[in-house]
Amino acid sequence: MSTYHITIKTGDEELVLEAEPGQSALNVIQNAKLNFSAPCGGNGLCGKCMVYVYEGGISGLRLACRTEISDQMIIELSGPQTMLIEEDAVVSSYAPDTGLTGLGVALDIGTTTLACRLFDRADGTLLASAARVNPQAVWGADVISRIDASVEGKLDLMQEAVLSAIDQMLDELLSTTGRRRRDIVDFTIAGNTVMQHIAAGLPPDSIGLNPFTPLSLFGETLELPGFPCPVWFAPCIASYVGGDITAGIIASDMHTAEDKQVLIDLGTNGELALGDKNGIIACATAAGPVFEGANIHFGMPALPGAISQAWEEDGQLMFSVIGGVAPKGLCGTGIIDIAAYMYLNGIFDETGYLLDADECPEFADKLGEENGMPVFYLTEDKSIYMTQKDIRNIQLGKSAVYSGIMVLLDAAEIGLDDVARLDIAGGFGKYINKDSAAILGLIPKEWLDRTRAIGNSSVEGASAALLSSEARADLLSLHDLADYIELSVSAKFNEYFVDNMMFPGE
Repeated sequence: MSTYHITIKTGDEELVLEAEPGQSALNVIQNAKLNFSAPCGGNGLCGKCMVYVYEGGISGLRLACRTEISDQMIIELSGPQTMLIEEDAVVSSYAPDTGLTGLGVALDIGTTTLACRLFDRADGTLLASAARVNPQAVWGADVISRIDASVEGKLDLMQEAVLSAIDQMLDELLSTTGRRRRDIVDFTIAGNTVMQHIAAGLPPDSIGLNPFTPLSLFGETLELPGFPCPVWFAPCIASYVGGDITAGIIASDMHTAEDKQVLIDLGTNGELALGDKNGIIACATAAGPVFEGANIHFGMPALPGAISQAWEEDGQLMFSVIGGVAPKGLCGTGIIDIAAYMYLNGIFDETGYLLDADECPEFADKLGEENGMPVFYLTEDKSIYMTQKDIRNIQLGKSAVYSGIMVLLDAAEIGLDDVARLDIAGGFGKYINKDSAAILGLIPKEWLDRTRAIGNSSVEGASAALLSSEARADLLSLHDLADYIELSVSAKFNEYFVDNMMFPGE
């Protein structure tokens, strides 16, 4: 079989690769471990893996996952862009152990992003922090897509991609601080159960099959190829409640709280925990990809061109765009704000039905139809819009989260008024307008006065475990303190899910 030669252009860089006939352009991009987003994992469903292809004198935009390669094909990707990922660098409240030496690294492996911190272990000083997009996004936006890729034999590629990105982050941190790699003597990682499996080189395949049993719940030290020292992985509670949540629990002090608290991590996966010092209950909902734009027509990550905030001013819809450039789409926080604006103004009703121009004359000039689907135009040139399907996907996501909350409350035998605090974690949670979230029924309106955004609680908990033996012991104790509810087999969750599909009234 002959070998094809493919050229991939990214910005000013050009890469010539060998590839086997029959592969798609996305396969080639994946094998090259390039930074590229394919939210549906190459199933031809999302329409977001567009590339510019030059083939036999013909050029044009195509879906990478549906483009079969040919010899001498040129594939042009959009230039590298920086995602808006802020690493707060808020050092944990746990007191560092005394007598430690050398450098330590704490890392959060999110499905979408990576966040890394470099510490001086002698006094717990944070020396530098860095964040970047998880390069595994080329295999899909959510953990199910990554599991599917592992089943298809891509585990090694995904592990290599994420470990290579971490290695580059370490170089960045060490260069910034003038420190040496050989001085790194301790390393902690927190992430959801699937991300921890992939980083450790363990197939996550069984997590995708009933009874959803992981190969490991971690809480142990492992050797990783190319790492300067062994790595301690945060313990997981279950297949879909991972080390990112246990790390978030100790970062939010839920495990020592006198009163009931709720933690929601609205990353790519919707994970929830409720509890106090006497016990914790956790669950996971399939809601996150909506709020990171994966299931929204013009949804996109927090890159330049993403509408990130929206509000009403003098009767007009106003919005801010990351990078101050022309809007290209909406990231999660913008999706929530836009949907809340539309609902408050009666552009769609409590059932999620998007009205047409005759039914909503006040916004007749902004209501129309694209590809046979009702839409609400966001820009004057009508290039960006929200669709009826977008509203339905938001309904599914918000109902899943709210219903998960209600199941946890029932399990704890308490009501909304018995919860003293709601912590929303993750990058999306940091920037979300909680009023917009309550308007849509994503979080209870009764909790608005007790809701706070706590940023990346996963890397915060990983930092605590790096520097404090007490924090590491507390993390391990969550095995006994925390219970897990599998919502996919919960009849109560299904009942709540149907009830909460409606958008809330006044």
